[in-house]
Amino acid sequence: MANIELCNVCKVYENNNCVVKDFNLNIKDKEFIIFVGPSGCGKSTTLRMIAGLEEISDGELWIDGKLCNYAEPGERGLSMVFQNYALYPNMNVFDNMAFSLKIRKVPKKEIKEKVEEVAKILEIDHLLKRRPKELSGGQRQRVAIGSAIVRNPKAFLMDEPLSNLDAKLRGQMRIELAKLHKELGTTIIYVTHDQTEAMTLGTRIVVMKKGEIQQVDTPTNLYHNPANLFVAGFIGSPAMNFFPAYIGQIAGKSLLHLDNNVNGTILTPVKRMERELKNRHLGKKVIVGIRPEDIYELEEAKEMGFDVSNNIVEARVEAREMLGAEVVLYFEHDNGGFCARVKADNQSQPGDIVKLYFDAENIHIFDKETEKNIFFKEGKL
Repeated sequence: MANIELCNVCKVYENNNCVVKDFNLNIKDKEFIIFVGPSGCGKSTTLRMIAGLEEISDGELWIDGKLCNYAEPGERGLSMVFQNYALYPNMNVFDNMAFSLKIRKVPKKEIKEKVEEVAKILEIDHLLKRRPKELSGGQRQRVAIGSAIVRNPKAFLMDEPLSNLDAKLRGQMRIELAKLHKELGTTIIYVTHDQTEAMTLGTRIVVMKKGEIQQVDTPTNLYHNPANLFVAGFIGSPAMNFFPAYIGQIAGKSLLHLDNNVNGTILTPVKRMERELKNRHLGKKVIVGIRPEDIYELEEAKEMGFDVSNNIVEARVEAREMLGAEVVLYFEHDNGGFCARVKADNQSQPGDIVKLYFDAENIHIFDKETEKNIFFKEGKL
């Protein structure tokens, strides 16, 4: 398997368009690394530079201690799985999976054993005589993955391999990929724009924006300890709610004024935030973030034992989504819309004025200018 390191890697095209900037990442053996971000953020370009399908404009790529900037793709010992499966339509499943071994002149007996072994792992051993057009999308994807596995590569590179599948099949394939990673014990670098795939598959996630890394961390840390406003808003569904605010003071206590005026809605930060806000941020404009699951209807908060003497926000319900195990309520507020994830038996309807409790223990505060999380701690969790 492989250790892969990218040191100050950049990609600049002829029109001086820099799509990847100063990319630094050390990928350890057997990790499942996810590159995630919106379209055009440079995640696929970075993957293709690792594969050797794109030239590196600047910086260094090391694979198992060897500088590989100028190594041909076939010399890097990596296997790529593409979004469109890349199967030969005129060959059956066996021949598609065996193709890379045949061109390397591996003995026929060894090819047969290897293909059958991998097909059994992927549960496609009954499909070896079929052609791609006779397979479902999920089966074709398994064949493409099988074609990569038989080469016994140092690492697998996967570029949005599940994006052409329907939602149910994507869910099934996520489980299969997680099982496969555990069984093979291999290094996987996986590109997706789907945060659900990222959060469920990755041992570490690389969040990218406009060619730059925003944060590299575990799924848990990204969710609970985002480095900046972009990461906080990108990770999580429904997304984190944001409120413009400023840090004021009443009776010597730092408070968060959500409406940018003293008479507006006020949140009281918890004690662990008090000193930092008072000493370094008093009077500054900030953005307050809170996830939908940390907003409760007042009566529900009382039942759960919260101290509801403060942090109360009143808002009108705009829409309601019943999701089976939970309800998502969408609200209108002076600072714009926001949502709360509440219990399934909640009866609030559009048009209702509802009192809500914001759990201050789980709020995030971002500097308005830098967009950095004021309370971010590296490797917190």
